[in-house]
Amino acid sequence: MQDPKTIRYATAEGPVTGIRAVTEEDRLTMARRSLPEEAAITYVKAAALQADNIVLSMRPERWNTADFSNLTDELS
Repeated sequence: MQDPKTIRYATAEGPVTGIRAVTEEDRLTMARRSLPEEAAITYVKAAALQADNIVLSMRPERWNTADFSNLTDELS
């Protein structure tokens, strides 16, 4: 997990290779990328009410990234 004050963004473009219903494990895996463990578990329990969520798999062909970590203090 990154420093919570670090501000970074990434986008990707490419063809979709799969679509399926999201699982609780999917949600937990994604939540753990940006939340502490306890908060991730709390989020997953709350998100369970959102039954229509899906997972899109893709093959990235183009990336765009931005790192604003040097501006963290100014943006807070």
